[in-house]
Amino acid sequence: MTTNQVSTPPPGRGPATAARDIRPTIVRWCVSIALAWAILEGYQRIGLRGDEAALGADNRSVAASVGGVRVNSWQAEEFDAVWGGPGSEAAADRGHPAALILGNSQLFSVNQPAPGDEPVPEVASELAGYPVIGLSLPNANLQEHLLVFAWTLARRRPDVVALGVFYDDLREDGIRPGLDVLDSPQCRALLERSASGRAVVADVEKRIAERETSRTDLQGTTTASQSLQERTESFLEGWLRDRSYLWRSRDDMMAALQVKHLRALRNWVFRIDARTVRPMISSRYEKNMAALDAIMQLARDEGVCLLVYVPPLRDDVAPPYDAKAYAAWRADLEAACGRRGVEFADFGPLVPAEHWGSRGGTIDFMHFRAAGHRLLATALADRLGLGTGKESPCSSTR
Repeated sequence: MTTNQVSTPPPGRGPATAARDIRPTIVRWCVSIALAWAILEGYQRIGLRGDEAALGADNRSVAASVGGVRVNSWQAEEFDAVWGGPGSEAAADRGHPAALILGNSQLFSVNQPAPGDEPVPEVASELAGYPVIGLSLPNANLQEHLLVFAWTLARRRPDVVALGVFYDDLREDGIRPGLDVLDSPQCRALLERSASGRAVVADVEKRIAERETSRTDLQGTTTASQSLQERTESFLEGWLRDRSYLWRSRDDMMAALQVKHLRALRNWVFRIDARTVRPMISSRYEKNMAALDAIMQLARDEGVCLLVYVPPLRDDVAPPYDAKAYAAWRADLEAACGRRGVEFADFGPLVPAEHWGSRGGTIDFMHFRAAGHRLLATALADRLGLGTGKESPCSSTR
């Protein structure tokens, strides 16, 4: 006789079992969120602004003003409010020349600043007795200076211009994103006069095309200014910005990540430090020197008094340049100025060692303290004849 055995089904998964199964997942999520929050808080507290990422923790951008009027900027979208704005208009109303200094972060960054420290344009304005405008771009190459100079000519012609030519920045190439805000038909007409200028126009057009392309998603949907997608993204961006300080600080946190860890990792892997000699890139060098020649020719055509200067160079330690290459470049620069009839000055030894700064515990070869800013501003004011009773070096030819 066969006995039929009835098997008992396994117990069902009740609510208690399901809760026990999900607990590890909840714990992992909570730990991950807490860890991510702690990391974001850490980078947020570093306090490094996104536009100062390349400066290092010991340098700070200093906005310069005279009589409540802004006289410097290092962001292209602010240039229009500074150049041709209240400062230069006030100078023109009193019969003073429209004076301009073009440079990189050395013009606006003060190393280990103290309250009341003044960057070059502010000191130069005080010495002159009228606004001397400083327009800068961090690590600006000469192709970018050509664009900025043409833009100033189109906006309001300067009478006197000082242009710092930095050996480091000859390794840079092209027009960075965001500079297409300086584009205009008048600016393009000035740039079209030279081969270097036409190359700059092509770069600007590429940047404009990139910006327009970025407004089209992967499915080819154009995010026009009135599209539902853009309005939704704009609403969410504003909502998060109003309610989350971490969201407002995300660009600065990315800058802190880059400076504190990613750059340090790169330098450790490749054994790079502040004294490492960087080789010059010949193709970029030639493009930048050609752009300088275009700047000098444009200044001469437009009747602008131009001073090209070699910036101060730290001499208490060996700089990160090949000595022979640097000396040859300096000679080439002076010769180029001579051919174009442009004023030339070498301020290399101007700032003594005690006025130079540090950068995250290492030597800083680019930025100096407030005393160095005063020395450079004084030298520029003297060479350009800025101030009552002083004669411009170009007065005999203008």
